[in-house]
Amino acid sequence: MVYFVQMKAFRRPLLLALFLTIAATSAAAQTFIFEGLEFRAGMLWIGNSFTETGDGESVQGSDVSPLRFSPGISALFKLPGLWRISPGVDFFYQEYLRPKDQPYDKVVPTQIEAGTVEGDIAGTFGMLLSFPIGPEFRPAEDWRLSFAFSPTLTLRFPLVAIEGSDTGGHYQYFFSNGRFLTPELRLRAGYQMSPRVEAAVLLRGLYPVANLYADLEDGVAWWDEMMVGITLSIAYRFGGAESAAGGDSNGAPAGNR
Repeated sequence: MVYFVQMKAFRRPLLLALFLTIAATSAAAQTFIFEGLEFRAGMLWIGNSFTETGDGESVQGSDVSPLRFSPGISALFKLPGLWRISPGVDFFYQEYLRPKDQPYDKVVPTQIEAGTVEGDIAGTFGMLLSFPIGPEFRPAEDWRLSFAFSPTLTLRFPLVAIEGSDTGGHYQYFFSNGRFLTPELRLRAGYQMSPRVEAAVLLRGLYPVANLYADLEDGVAWWDEMMVGITLSIAYRFGGAESAAGGDSNGAPAGNR
């Protein structure tokens, strides 16, 4: 009997909490204003520090830190005030080697020319799923400057088995110990070319948090598998004149921010 009395006492607070949660979710959904799309392309540097072991021995087949072409696309959303969010996806391709007959468990960037003598090579397609959120400023009427943080996911799929290589070890390495968790910081500057079209440059840095807790092979530096990218982009804003005017969610002009 006491059990039912306690449940009855908690029923109203629980229903109220449920109602407020639904109401808050609905209100939050209405605050997302879709502004447009951004198409970009640039270069992505992928850090590789494991070219030598801790004993100074060369890691055969391990390439220097590669620089890869990386196209992408984002959706631009306006939040209340200065805040913006622009979820997007970027792509890259890189060959990775999993050395065999070695005492270390590591997958390293390589070149297809290295062959499979030193281990299994997989042509790997990479996806950067980003959800950057941060403030946007208007230092001048035609300029936008934004800073953002993103809990970016780096998903690497070893889909191409070079010379019949076994890619199972690649999959296990890429998706174990949270190696796909790569939080990101961004700096973006955009110039309004017309009421709807904006050209921008984006600087981004991604860090694999697995380096903070996973067991690293002797000779692997803290910046291993870190990524730094610079891209050029074109954004098309459907708001047109409203976006160019630089008004915030309350209609305040850019100069009053």
